Amino acid sequence: MTPPLPLRAGRRLAAVLAAMLAGALAVPATAQAQPPAETYYDFEGPVNLGDEHLQGGFTLVFGDDFTPGVHTVSVALDLDAAPGTFQFTTGDLGGGGLPCFNDDEHSRIGCVRENAESELWFAFEYGAPEDAQTGVYGYEITVAVDGVELRTDTGAIEIVNPHPSQAFPFRHANLEYTDVEPGSTVDVHAEFMQADALDPGTGAVVITFTEPEYAEYDQGVDAFATYDNCADDFFGWGGVVCVITDFDDAPGTVFTTTDPIPYEVDPLAPGPFDVCVCYISAYTVSEDERESTYGDINWNEGEANLIGLREVTEPESEYSDPTVGELDIVTREHFYDLEAGDANARGNTGDEKTLTVPIGNNGPATAFGLFGIHSYYVTGALPDGLELVEVDSDGEDHWTCLSDDEARELLPEVDPAESDFLCMFDRLDAGATLDFTFTVKVTDPRSTDRGVLEVHGRNNAGIYPGILEDDLANNAGAITVNGTGLPNTGSSLTWILAGALAAVLAGVVLFLVSRRRTGE
Repeated sequence: MTPPLPLRAGRRLAAVLAAMLAGALAVPATAQAQPPAETYYDFEGPVNLGDEHLQGGFTLVFGDDFTPGVHTVSVALDLDAAPGTFQFTTGDLGGGGLPCFNDDEHSRIGCVRENAESELWFAFEYGAPEDAQTGVYGYEITVAVDGVELRTDTGAIEIVNPHPSQAFPFRHANLEYTDVEPGSTVDVHAEFMQADALDPGTGAVVITFTEPEYAEYDQGVDAFATYDNCADDFFGWGGVVCVITDFDDAPGTVFTTTDPIPYEVDPLAPGPFDVCVCYISAYTVSEDERESTYGDINWNEGEANLIGLREVTEPESEYSDPTVGELDIVTREHFYDLEAGDANARGNTGDEKTLTVPIGNNGPATAFGLFGIHSYYVTGALPDGLELVEVDSDGEDHWTCLSDDEARELLPEVDPAESDFLCMFDRLDAGATLDFTFTVKVTDPRSTDRGVLEVHGRNNAGIYPGILEDDLANNAGAITVNGTGLPNTGSSLTWILAGALAAVLAGVVLFLVSRRRTGE
């Protein structure tokens, strides 16, 4: 750990810069520039211990008296801190910034531009290692032209611990509930170990229980505040917040809540699916913060129905993260059943026909919106005798159509070259129908070819959300011309996916629940 040091003016990169500025001092006095008219120093705090580096930089703007291409300009940042207190990333960082360099101790930065322009931006990145000493550190920035110091500025920057032990003295357990029945209630008890002594000014232990972070459509589970010292949607993002003022200061002790927070599972939730990628966080606040931030959560001591804390005498969990514990609620097997209707273009050569195909969900589960509007897709291959004019549904509510490049990125299991259109929608309730509309031109009214339109759920890399539909027999509909069409003998995506599904259901592939997932 490196403690803060008092300000010591004059510690600069003189030795390093002198070599780079050799020869610049020969510029005649009549050509020497004045100090920059404007300076902007991007070196500000607070700097969090162990966080990603911040973008820093020096911007200099010289006036009309500065002749571009003649002078050598340098900037030196001199930190009054012990070696290793700060960390810098220098060199060519891209983005148009001019490079800087730092010494081995990461307490000094130098930036030099020969044949300088009248406007300069030097770029670097800065941070603090996890073992640095928190505190306020002084610094000095010196600007020189042709080796002559023209401007010096001083300032201070603070290093802070974003998770101080007095605010986050607990280490959380991760909780997982599996094979949960849709429509049931899961009773969740927070569990955490006290790792550090509480600050003497602690006024309350606050516990937050979040709701699904991927629930864009208020789906999955709902948590309810059933106690007088808890509140629903306190911060405006759902979930429950509880304020506990009766607590013990007992480092090394594992605590749990005296009563559960109920999480009600959507009765139409698909499965197996992690309907609650949620978090539980226990932390402490001072008496002042308890009043200023959580004062609206109040109760009458003698009459209140309160949730509290009790000791876990035989703990079995692992306790690690000081800020949150993960909460996962995974439903039992509960599939949806998507269905695509047929489309028949009746007309003569040159006729344009608008076709509407119903996309349905026979349930019993709802097809949740898991990737926003990119959750489910409809792909269509037209038969010979039809030519696509436009997809009328594109851009309407629930629908967006993809370019070939977008399709390759979002749906690697689909070959865009085999489709005339590929469009996506967000969700479909059990028992509901969504219309998909497109317009075609008849080029051969006698064609007996048969096209196909299919609907499927997006399954990112085969991992998330997993297999949520077991019956693919009705996922494909026919596209025909004037009601005729031979059986489709092509490689329908439905049958490819059906084969993969059969392998999964036979146990060849294990269902995986991805703890964290991404999707557009």
